[in-house]
Amino acid sequence: MATYSVFNWRTGAYDYYESPKTVEVASVPPRRSLAMGKTAIAPEDASETLPSDAVKVGEGEYAKGVIAVTPEEKKERPNLMIALGFAVAGYLLWKKL
Repeated sequence: MATYSVFNWRTGAYDYYESPKTVEVASVPPRRSLAMGKTAIAPEDASETLPSDAVKVGEGEYAKGVIAVTPEEKKERPNLMIALGFAVAGYLLWKKL
Protein backbone atom coordinates (compact mmCIF):
# COMPACT_ATOMS: atom_id res chain seq x y z
CA MET A 1 0.00 0.00 0.00
CA ALA A 2 1.34 3.43 -0.97
CA THR A 3 0.47 6.77 0.63
CA TYR A 4 0.17 9.93 -1.49
CA SER A 5 -0.20 13.59 -0.49
CA VAL A 6 -1.94 16.12 -2.75
CA PHE A 7 -1.89 19.80 -1.78
CA ASN A 8 -5.40 21.27 -1.53
CA TRP A 9 -5.30 24.98 -2.40
CA ARG A 10 -8.77 25.61 -0.91
CA THR A 11 -7.89 24.33 2.57
CA GLY A 12 -4.15 25.01 2.62
CA ALA A 13 -3.51 21.43 3.76
CA TYR A 14 -2.62 18.09 2.19
CA ASP A 15 -5.22 15.49 1.24
CA TYR A 16 -3.96 11.97 1.97
CA TYR A 17 -4.68 9.09 -0.40
CA GLU A 18 -3.86 5.40 -0.33
CA SER A 19 -3.43 3.12 -3.31
CA PRO A 20 -3.03 -0.67 -3.32
CA LYS A 21 -0.04 -0.22 -5.65
CA THR A 22 3.36 -0.05 -4.03
CA VAL A 23 6.05 2.45 -4.94
CA GLU A 24 9.64 1.26 -5.09
CA VAL A 25 11.93 4.15 -4.29
CA ALA A 26 14.63 2.82 -6.60
CA SER A 27 12.18 2.78 -9.53
CA VAL A 28 11.27 6.46 -9.23
CA PRO A 29 13.55 8.44 -11.57
CA PRO A 30 15.51 11.23 -9.87
CA ARG A 31 14.17 14.73 -10.45
CA ARG A 32 16.41 17.47 -11.76
CA SER A 33 17.75 19.49 -8.87
CA LEU A 34 17.42 23.26 -8.88
CA ALA A 35 21.13 23.37 -8.03
CA MET A 36 21.90 21.87 -11.45
CA GLY A 37 20.65 24.90 -13.35
CA LYS A 38 19.04 28.29 -13.10
CA THR A 39 15.64 27.20 -14.42
CA ALA A 40 12.99 26.43 -11.83
CA ILE A 41 10.53 23.59 -12.25
CA ALA A 42 6.84 23.84 -11.39
CA PRO A 43 5.57 21.55 -8.60
CA GLU A 44 3.02 20.08 -11.03
CA ASP A 45 5.83 18.96 -13.32
CA ALA A 46 8.02 17.60 -10.53
CA SER A 47 5.29 15.61 -8.78
CA GLU A 48 4.02 12.13 -9.48
CA THR A 49 0.48 11.69 -10.83
CA LEU A 50 -2.04 10.34 -8.34
CA PRO A 51 -3.04 6.78 -9.36
CA SER A 52 -6.63 6.37 -10.53
CA ASP A 53 -7.32 3.73 -7.86
CA ALA A 54 -6.22 5.98 -4.96
CA VAL A 55 -8.79 6.57 -2.21
CA LYS A 56 -8.85 9.64 0.06
CA VAL A 57 -8.14 8.63 3.66
CA GLY A 58 -7.65 11.97 5.42
CA GLU A 59 -5.91 15.33 5.45
CA GLY A 60 -3.22 17.11 7.40
CA GLU A 61 -0.80 19.99 7.63
CA TYR A 62 2.27 18.08 6.39
CA ALA A 63 2.87 15.81 3.40
CA LYS A 64 3.22 12.05 3.91
CA GLY A 65 4.48 9.49 1.45
CA VAL A 66 4.75 10.47 -2.21
CA ILE A 67 3.79 14.05 -3.11
CA ALA A 68 1.43 13.91 -6.08
CA VAL A 69 -0.95 15.95 -8.19
CA THR A 70 -4.29 14.91 -9.62
CA PRO A 71 -4.52 14.06 -13.33
CA GLU A 72 -6.71 17.16 -13.74
CA GLU A 73 -3.90 19.40 -12.43
CA LYS A 74 -1.47 17.84 -14.91
CA LYS A 75 -3.91 18.56 -17.78
CA GLU A 76 -4.36 22.22 -16.80
CA ARG A 77 -0.64 22.99 -17.05
CA PRO A 78 -0.30 22.97 -20.88
CA ASN A 79 -3.28 25.34 -21.21
CA LEU A 80 -1.55 27.83 -18.93
CA MET A 81 1.65 27.60 -20.94
CA ILE A 82 -0.22 28.26 -24.21
CA ALA A 83 -1.95 31.29 -22.69
CA LEU A 84 1.38 32.60 -21.40
CA GLY A 85 2.89 32.15 -24.88
CA PHE A 86 0.11 34.22 -26.48
CA ALA A 87 0.50 36.91 -23.82
CA VAL A 88 4.25 37.19 -24.43
CA ALA A 89 3.77 37.25 -28.22
CA GLY A 90 1.11 39.97 -27.88
CA TYR A 91 3.37 42.04 -25.67
CA LEU A 92 6.29 41.75 -28.08
CA LEU A 93 4.09 42.77 -31.02
CA TRP A 94 2.74 45.71 -29.04
CA LYS A 95 6.29 46.88 -28.18
CA LYS A 96 7.22 46.95 -31.90
CA LEU A 97 4.25 49.14 -32.83
